Amino acid sequence: MTLATQHQLNHFLQATPSAWQLVEISDGMSGLQLQLKTRNFAASMAIANQCAELAEQLNHHPRLTVEWGKLTVDIWSHEEGGVTGLCLQLAEAIDQQIDR
Repeated sequence: MTLATQHQLNHFLQATPSAWQLVEISDGMSGLQLQLKTRNFAASMAIANQCAELAEQLNHHPRLTVEWGKLTVDIWSHEEGGVTGLCLQLAEAIDQQIDR
């Protein structure tokens, strides 16, 4: 898989209903990030589990940071060094299928 183009990234960020952001993950590598506010730790964990199921289906695994009242989802490709089409596909699936 190759890195997403700037046009693809811009289109995704404008078209998705959630507040995904393009952020620096580490050492200049870009990734997609979504921060969700939840009502408690259990709610954060439940959404993280839904994200994990989608990740398994696509065989593309995000970093999930579960906290009380907050879940952070970071998606990028280690192999490609940034955001790929598969990253965008996973982010779209998360937007469409998780219960908030």
